[in-house]
Amino acid sequence: SKLYNDGSSKQDAALLEQAAHLARQAHSAQPGYVPGINLLCRIELRRNRPHQAQRWVELGLSLKPNSVNLLYSAGHVDLALNDLDAAEQHFAKAARISRSATKAAHYLAHVKLKQGAYVEAFQQFRELTRTGHPSRELRSLLFEASAHISADFYSEELEQDVLRYLDFNDVDYGQLR
Repeated sequence: SKLYNDGSSKQDAALLEQAAHLARQAHSAQPGYVPGINLLCRIELRRNRPHQAQRWVELGLSLKPNSVNLLYSAGHVDLALNDLDAAEQHFAKAARISRSATKAAHYLAHVKLKQGAYVEAFQQFRELTRTGHPSRELRSLLFEASAHISADFYSEELEQDVLRYLDFNDVDYGQLR
């Protein structure tokens, strides 16, 4: 099927339109249902319509300001709008409320990397690799952050981490300093 500029197909676009229509109908029936509002936000993001997504997430947050899922979605809306400071705030708040409900901590580190806060990004990615099973993307971002910093002192803990990093597959070891 034909691909659009964002990589989606005509069939994907039709399914997303149908999903948006059904979600709007559900919202009409239950306008205060926060998961439905979040779904509308996420659909609009998938449709590459961040301003519409922003309206939905703002509505949801006005109803439930500490919703981890809405805060996480708000961070993604901010990323789509290239508002890194707002994305940082939303992901940080979501991560403070729950480190396990979403990947907010992962995206917070990603925002730090995009902001050029390489040491902080590296430290956050490093912590994420210690506390879970690092995905290929997480390992790559850890190494990307490490390419912009260099250790100017010895740390046994860092040495042990780096030795673990050498066991990673599918990464560019040339970025590791």
